[in-house]
Amino acid sequence: MPQAIDILETSIFFGPTRHFGAPGVVFQLQVPALGDTDCGAVRRRVSDLLHGAGLRLDPAPNPVPEVHGREFIGQLFGELAIVLQRATDAGVRHCAVIVEGAEDRVKVLVEKEDQGTAFYAGMLALQVLNAALSASDSLELKLDDELGGFLDYAAERMLDPNARLILAAARRYGIPVLDLDQDPFAATRVDSTIGHGLLQLGLCARQHRFLGAMPQGAAAKRPPWIYQREAVMRRLQEHGLPVPRQDLEFPNKHRYGRVLRAAERIGFPVVLKRPVSGEAHDALPTSGVVGPIHDADQLERAFTRCFEPTSPVWVESYVPGTTYRFLVMDSEPVSVVRLRAPAVVGDGQRDVRLLAAARAASSPSLRERWAWTRLTSHPATAGRLALNGSSFEAVPPRGASVVLDHASAAFTASGGEERVDGMPDAYRALARQAVAACGIDHAGVDIVIDDPAGPATYPNAAVIAVKPEPDLRIHAGSGAESDFADRLVRSHFPTREHATVPIVAVTGTNGKTTTSRMIASIFRQAGKRTGLACSDGVYADDKLLESGDLAGITGSLMLHPRTDIEALVLETARGGLITLGRSFDVCDVGVCLNVAADHLGHDGVDTVEAMAVVKRQI
Repeated sequence: MPQAIDILETSIFFGPTRHFGAPGVVFQLQVPALGDTDCGAVRRRVSDLLHGAGLRLDPAPNPVPEVHGREFIGQLFGELAIVLQRATDAGVRHCAVIVEGAEDRVKVLVEKEDQGTAFYAGMLALQVLNAALSASDSLELKLDDELGGFLDYAAERMLDPNARLILAAARRYGIPVLDLDQDPFAATRVDSTIGHGLLQLGLCARQHRFLGAMPQGAAAKRPPWIYQREAVMRRLQEHGLPVPRQDLEFPNKHRYGRVLRAAERIGFPVVLKRPVSGEAHDALPTSGVVGPIHDADQLERAFTRCFEPTSPVWVESYVPGTTYRFLVMDSEPVSVVRLRAPAVVGDGQRDVRLLAAARAASSPSLRERWAWTRLTSHPATAGRLALNGSSFEAVPPRGASVVLDHASAAFTASGGEERVDGMPDAYRALARQAVAACGIDHAGVDIVIDDPAGPATYPNAAVIAVKPEPDLRIHAGSGAESDFADRLVRSHFPTREHATVPIVAVTGTNGKTTTSRMIASIFRQAGKRTGLACSDGVYADDKLLESGDLAGITGSLMLHPRTDIEALVLETARGGLITLGRSFDVCDVGVCLNVAADHLGHDGVDTVEAMAVVKRQI
């Protein structure tokens, strides 16, 4: 049996490299001699380990290339690290192997979405590889247990799915993207329900930031009342739109006595809701809606079981019918989906808790599995079940549906049924009017409709929510989620030129700093506020931001988030290009001054020709 493989060192690269054009992590592996190890058998055993945990490697290419020894181990390690990250919903695809230096060393570059998750994936990939190489059954890896801990870790760090749609749209149009929730930008993060989803699209003075699918510039212009249910409902009422009956005398009710008085004024049946809606609402695991509630006894039980003692509660009339989400973009509905409530279907044998656990296990994404798990542990869910005469311990008959939450619950119901083409004009107009009444031009609008062939008036229809930060994910399958993301990105960046400032990158063996300073001076004389990163430090015009050798990506990334920079001059050193990547996808002017025999023998570059290949990346 060969000795165990080990990870000697890990690091991060922040931008495109000569191997692939996305940020990632580097693992330096120590790979002892494999002797006569059967590489095909090792790959099959890795596949078996993954299959037992519900994962799989992509099929090996046909014909299989002649890859052996440490290169084979490096390739298989990279594939494993990708497969494990993809199990966390990460949209990663690329890995690369660099065989150089000592005979027992290999570097593996792996694309990443969250760097902590990527490092954890590498550690787990190492365990899988060593288990597959072992000939002893006693060393068999219990991958299910290890994978559970990994997924729990990743669930709190995965990229918000709306942010992922914006990221994909930006990449389709060649817009530079910075993940501001990742090093070295983590200090810029503002607290939010969305754990990972703050993106900067564009560079320097031409940037726009998005939190999830929400442009932060647009969010800053919106009045605070847009997230208060009371204020939104008042606006809708003032504009003559149909809404559920309200009791606005005591909008936020902290005590049961006020809740009861409001319900009696409105008339049963009623529903209870959180009074705050909209802001990051769809990032929460449950809807915050409880009902329909038919009498005072049910009301007291719902209030005490589903809401915290000091939490305010919103009361409104229950409107029967189906909930539809209208996605309005530029004041026009581009998608209408019928929302489904998260529910389980009885098999006559398992209780509701086991059925929900099975539903979580079969969910297509980690985020949905995580949301189902959170839903079953939320006290409001038990309260809803009790309201309907059920419980987590009840065993529903075969075929019986047990609803666990309202149809607007986040992530626990798959993409809705697209209905935009068949939706009558009266309801499309209602969605447009609701968005206009709130002074915005794009949002998600929830409308309950009892009979789509009937009038768009109460009680056949009611607007129950306006979400200024619409959840694009629920429109999956309609095509509108990508269309919305594309339109949102293009509205801020009509062309790629609107997303970048002029960039001049300077490389070469000698003279880089002098040339970079000269070019920066030319930009300043032309009236451009100029950022310079060089071996003397980082400058904004003539102001020194930080001293030291900051040529390359380290200094560049200090300048990219600054909104006062209109042009960039970036000294780009050999070492940074190899170890950290480029800080840009494309520069406007690349300057290669000279290529000499200096620095050969480092980082796998042993000839002047190989050094030229590195430097000409710019």
